[in-house]
Amino acid sequence: MAVTVTPDRFSSESDAETFFETLGLHVLTQDRPARRSEPHWHDFDAKIFVVTGELSLTEVDTGIVHQCGPGALVEVDAGTMHVEDFPEYRSVTGLTVPYDQMSKPIDKPAPVTLG
Repeated sequence: MAVTVTPDRFSSESDAETFFETLGLHVLTQDRPARRSEPHWHDFDAKIFVVTGELSLTEVDTGIVHQCGPGALVEVDAGTMHVEDFPEYRSVTGLTVPYDQMSKPIDKPAPVTLG
């Protein structure tokens, strides 16, 4: 379970959409409002192309912070605990599950640790 970032992977939305479709992924293009999430994980793999703006993604287990600007491809494995922090940005996302069929909540909370 990890995050991989490839800077300057795509030059346009259509390049990313075509690439994700050839991989058999479900494509979701959207404008994302500013957000700082709580630590969470997803039960699906995701590939995110940052069109405009910036996405900061922190891997909770390692503390590694990924700063992802326009052109970046961000790949997040299912089960990777992370925090998302970003101003408004536009993205093209390739998902292993159609958006309307994702289990809810989409952002799965961090497990509770009893001490």
